[in-house]
Amino acid sequence: MSTLSVIVPARNAEAYLDACMSSILSDLHEGDKLVIVDDGSSDSTRDIACRIATSFPGHVTVVDGHGRGVSAARNLGLAISSGDYVAFCDADDTYLPGALSQMRAILDKDATLDIVIGGFRRDYPEGCRIEAVETFSAEEAIANTLYQRPGWHESAWAKMYRRTILNTVSPLFIEGRRYEDLEATPRIYLAAKQIAFTASPVYWYRDNDSSFLAAWSPARADALWATAEVERTITLHCPTLLPAARCRRLSAAFNILALSSAAGADAIARQSWDIIKALRHSVVCDRRARLRNIVAAALSYTGSTPTRLLSRLHEYYKNL
Repeated sequence: MSTLSVIVPARNAEAYLDACMSSILSDLHEGDKLVIVDDGSSDSTRDIACRIATSFPGHVTVVDGHGRGVSAARNLGLAISSGDYVAFCDADDTYLPGALSQMRAILDKDATLDIVIGGFRRDYPEGCRIEAVETFSAEEAIANTLYQRPGWHESAWAKMYRRTILNTVSPLFIEGRRYEDLEATPRIYLAAKQIAFTASPVYWYRDNDSSFLAAWSPARADALWATAEVERTITLHCPTLLPAARCRRLSAAFNILALSSAAGADAIARQSWDIIKALRHSVVCDRRARLRNIVAAALSYTGSTPTRLLSRLHEYYKNL
C-alpha cells in the first residue's frame, strides 16, 4: 500500500493550526505521516503541534525550522519524511474531507501519473468529490499554468506528488526567496511524465490578514525574480513556451507595479514598468494570452502614469 507524507510549514499559526492538522489527520492511512515544521514561531504554534503529536503517536512529527523561511521549512520536511507521495499544506489552510484519499487513488491507479493538481476555494465548499480528471504532458501543464488558465495555479499546495520526481529537482524550493512555489512549479512539472488535473476543489484557502500576501513589503518584488527565473527555465528546457513565460512575467510586473506604486516604492515600480515595456509587444501579439493581459499590455502604450492608475484600480476591485 502506498504511503503519504503531508508537510506543513507553520509560523505563528496558533489560530489556524488545529483545523489544518485535523483536516489532514482525518484522511491519513496506516504508515502515513504529518510533518509540522515550526518555523521560529513566537506564539503557541509549537505547543499545539506537540499536543496533537502526542495524541497521534507515529503519525505526527514536529521539527524546528529555526525561522529560515517557508522554502527551507518545506525542503526540511521533505528531507525527513519518507512517504511514496508528498503533499504540502499551509498552516492557515485545510484540505477538504476525503481530498487526500481521492488524490492518492488517482496516483495509485496510474503509474504514469506523477502529479495530481486539484482546485481550491476561498469559501468553504461542502465536502470533496473529484470529478472530470484530465491528463496532460509536462509542457501542456506548464503552458496552462503560465497562461493562468482557470483552475491552474502555481502553489505547492492542493497537489500531490510522487516523491521520486521531487527528489530529482534540486534545489526544490529556493531558500531566502518568496514566490518560491511560482519559481519551482515549472521545474517540478518538467520532471513529471504525466500530470493529472481537476478543477474540483480539494483545498480551502483561508484568507489571513497577517499573511505575506495580505500587505505590501519589499519582498513582494520577489514575484519579478520568480517570473524571470521561470523565463530562464523555459528558455533552457522548452523554448516553444517562451511566449507563455513572458505573459506570466508581464502579469507579475503589472501586479507589482500596482502594489509598489501605492506603497511609494518607486524603485520597484520603475523596475516593474521597465519589464512591462520590454514584454508588452510579445504579449499583444500572443493569441494564446488572456484577454485581460493583452488589453493591459496594449493600454501600457498610453504611458507609465495611466498604466499605474489602471493597475492600482485593478488590484483594488480584485480584492473587494
